[in-house]
Amino acid sequence: MAHSFKGELWAGQADDGDAPRPPRRLIAVGAAAVLLLAGGLVVAAFDASGQIDRAALVEETRRAERALEILADDGTVSADDVNRISEDFLLAGARLSAQPAATEEQASVPLPATAVSAAQRHLVWTPHRLGRETFLTLAPRRIILAALVLVIIGAILYWLHRITSELDRHRLMARELASRDALTGLANRLSFEEALRRDISNGAAFALFYLDLDGFKLVNDTLGHAAGDKLLVSIGMRLTQLAAPGDLVARLGGDEFAVIRRVELEPERLAAFARDTIIELCRPHALGDSELSVGVSIGVALPHAETAEALLSQADAALYRAKALPGPAFVFAERAERSAGARSAA
Repeated sequence: MAHSFKGELWAGQADDGDAPRPPRRLIAVGAAAVLLLAGGLVVAAFDASGQIDRAALVEETRRAERALEILADDGTVSADDVNRISEDFLLAGARLSAQPAATEEQASVPLPATAVSAAQRHLVWTPHRLGRETFLTLAPRRIILAALVLVIIGAILYWLHRITSELDRHRLMARELASRDALTGLANRLSFEEALRRDISNGAAFALFYLDLDGFKLVNDTLGHAAGDKLLVSIGMRLTQLAAPGDLVARLGGDEFAVIRRVELEPERLAAFARDTIIELCRPHALGDSELSVGVSIGVALPHAETAEALLSQADAALYRAKALPGPAFVFAERAERSAGARSAA
């Protein structure tokens, strides 16, 4: 009986590129935005304090000039006049000087031309820095408040990161489970077909081995399904041991297995691998206190077909002819047959 094998992809399965990704970039952007916002608030507050100080300096300068105009009517500005300017016009530390203000912490205006002397040419005072004082007074509170806000937002972002990381882990686990056979741990039909289509589309060199156990139904009927499951697990382990790194071993369902062979693709090497596989799988399998031997038939196909379905049909036809031979056997698909034709492994 020919074993048809044309399974379709599970409709719910998506490629890795289509799977939703956790918004880690969004979280990073959010954290950066919060830090920029906090820094922007500090810069804005500092700039606002500077504007207040500059406005206050303009007003103090205007008062100083007006005071000098009033007090210089008699042509001189005395020390008492400077004291009156300091007290009445609220110019802290007002004094006369031959030089203008030398630092940013001081301000100055020139004396009127009628009151200028050789030693006293400028009125110098220390301007009030109301904006700076306010900023320095409120800065600790703002820093503490901003720190609390950042801590809260950071905790929220960390919590979101933990959740998204956990969701990502579960997504990967779900995909891994969806691509694995639950009983043997081998690749399942879904991941096998994906790999086969990918290899064909990429023009990769490989050979397809399509295996079917002989007499497996009798094992289930006589020894029970538990014994049959143990046998399938043993078959899967032996196929994995026979496979080379890079090969794909899959259980397609029931007692059907497949191997995508990607090394030693010369016909003689492929025939040797098929023969070794049959010999290994036909050795007795330990099933608890007893041992059991089964046969195996193999159809081998090379990627001459343009589609996975066509290649599987060739391997299925070769398997059908192998099962018609006496005892365990393997057969190459028509396009890959050599002069030896169908060969028995007995």
